[in-house]
Amino acid sequence: MRNYTRLVRICLGYGRGTFLAALICSLACNAAEWQSGANGTFSNGANWGGTVPAADEALVFSGPSGAWTSIENDTALTYGSAAFGAGHFLFTGPLNVSGGITIDSPDNPVVVKESGDWAVGTTIQIGLAANSTAVFTNKSGNVSFVNINLGQAAGAKGVFVHESGHLAGGTTANNIGGRYNTTLANAEGVLEINGGTATFNRALLLGESANSIGRYFQRTSGDVKVNDWCRFGRGAGSYNEVVIVGGTFSIDNSSHNPQTFLAQGANSKCVMTVANGAKFTSTYYVYCGYETSADTTLFVTNNGSFTARRMWLTSYNNGSPKKVKGRLELRDGGELNVSENLYVGNGMESSDTTIIDGGALNVGYLSIGNNGDSVVVMEKGAITAREVSTGERNVGSADITVNGGKISISGMLEPGRGASKFCVINLNGGEIETGNVTKFGYDGVVCANMRMNLNGGVFKTTGLVHNKGANNATINFNGGTLKIHGDRTGSKPDGTNVVGRTCFIHHNVPGDAGRVVFKMLGGGGTIDVSGNSYHVFIPVSSGVAEGSDGGLAIASDPAGGTLTMTNSLSYTGPTTVKTGATLALADSGAEVSNALVLEAGATNVVATTLTFKPGSSLSMEFSSVKGDPAITAAAGVTTDERIPVTYTADTTLRGSMTKTLIGGGSIHGLGAGFRLAQATECGVNTTSRLELRVEDGNLVIGKKRGTCVCIR
Repeated sequence: MRNYTRLVRICLGYGRGTFLAALICSLACNAAEWQSGANGTFSNGANWGGTVPAADEALVFSGPSGAWTSIENDTALTYGSAAFGAGHFLFTGPLNVSGGITIDSPDNPVVVKESGDWAVGTTIQIGLAANSTAVFTNKSGNVSFVNINLGQAAGAKGVFVHESGHLAGGTTANNIGGRYNTTLANAEGVLEINGGTATFNRALLLGESANSIGRYFQRTSGDVKVNDWCRFGRGAGSYNEVVIVGGTFSIDNSSHNPQTFLAQGANSKCVMTVANGAKFTSTYYVYCGYETSADTTLFVTNNGSFTARRMWLTSYNNGSPKKVKGRLELRDGGELNVSENLYVGNGMESSDTTIIDGGALNVGYLSIGNNGDSVVVMEKGAITAREVSTGERNVGSADITVNGGKISISGMLEPGRGASKFCVINLNGGEIETGNVTKFGYDGVVCANMRMNLNGGVFKTTGLVHNKGANNATINFNGGTLKIHGDRTGSKPDGTNVVGRTCFIHHNVPGDAGRVVFKMLGGGGTIDVSGNSYHVFIPVSSGVAEGSDGGLAIASDPAGGTLTMTNSLSYTGPTTVKTGATLALADSGAEVSNALVLEAGATNVVATTLTFKPGSSLSMEFSSVKGDPAITAAAGVTTDERIPVTYTADTTLRGSMTKTLIGGGSIHGLGAGFRLAQATECGVNTTSRLELRVEDGNLVIGKKRGTCVCIR
């Protein structure tokens, strides 16, 4: 037996299992030992103690600890196995083994493959000795193997760096940081791919052991494909880091659907970053934070993209409390693409936060607060979805804040889809647009607290539907705009018109106590009817109970739109009918208890009977360019006391114009004062003709202290 004493001495430097394996191999496999401190080629027998190793022998490489040894292989023989122990090694040329390759020693070995192809019949194991670090770097050439195991003992660290060539995995799983169903505290595996290509035919597993560490880095480039599952954080209490900032990483298999897990084990944590134009693609499902108290953070930034078929940000929901945490951030052009469903806030007693700040989320169906608590904050960027629901299941909540950017929903927005705790949408800027209705509640299970706060920006939808239940859906105007579009012009409350189109606000069960409720808060708001006639039949109530209320503006872009409201304007702020718009007050006894302002180009205000309450006022702006504002009230306009009526002109009147103040009614009480602004002679430009007309009624003008009214 050759050099047995030296072999035993070398093996004593390994972990216990490695020593036994090396000893057995030395006895049964006729192991060949590279001489410590030697440099040179395989064909130099002196480097092997006098005899060049033959086919099927086990190779054992050792060198002075911390010193570099150069090895040049000029043979193509297939050996039984290879073990690199103490020392640093520069390896040139091919290496073929029918068994495995082990890189391990308490003296922290380093192996750099500078060229040549390695064919490994079984496993590449790096880092088996407790509390040691072993590193392998492939600078050039290909490496084929059955699987890779990195960091396989408590405190051990195994590092595999691939810089060029191709890696080809085999038929069993690749463990990066411990082994499944073991407790190897602080066992760490690091797989780094900085160029070339790699194919893993079986699962890529990070943080397999309890309390282990798994790291995957793709820092510059590389094209990586995994044909099986990826589990990044399978072990309980494991910490896992995935950084893909160059090249591509794809998970696909035509024969089955491989799943991806981020922070799978209980109390595990996974932080994943995709950036700098890199692409991560999974053709199947991605689960983030699967078991109890798992924690996932996903950053997609700087034009990176993350693509999946279906995704759960926090915990696949199996009906039991999970207390999982998740965080998603899309910034600076980062994209998350989910072709089917994306669930955020998914597990019971789970919570997550989604930040979109210059990124884009493209999804089929987006569920927010599905049994968990979800916070979504959008600063800028875009969300594009087929359908969006909030508070879908019973114990979740959804808190959505939009400060900028745009949410585009081709189908329905469904706030409060289940009996969740609360569902709030704060629109502070930007835009939310739906291609179908916004439907509050789902069947008989309705969120108790459904609110949309229009603090700014534009909310554009084809209709508002209260599906069912006793809970109100409240829309608070506080500076934002509700823009109505689409073909929902039904003329009956809670019903349809003759061609079957439902009205803009529709209650599926008119007898239910729950309604769509509008409140006017201090910042006021705008309803834009988009050039169409909408019978919305809405009471707009005062927001004084919430602090203060403001005014409502009726706009139409393009011009020609009509908004029909119920018969009371009960908020205290002004009602302004803007250019091109008509305000219709339905039913009898319509009341104005605040300022009613018709801007230049406003079409008119229509009511059966219009009553101005004490403290109200009327302002109409004339323009030779923008049209003829008017009030039409078939049964008359009445007041309880003096109404301040102000006429202003924003341009000099030119030519002959007729202004109809009241059609078919009269102003009663103490009369009204009239003022023509920007006038030149007794209130009227001498080159113009202005006529104030009362049809079938009386116009009473009280003169006091020299009031002058000129009609020419």
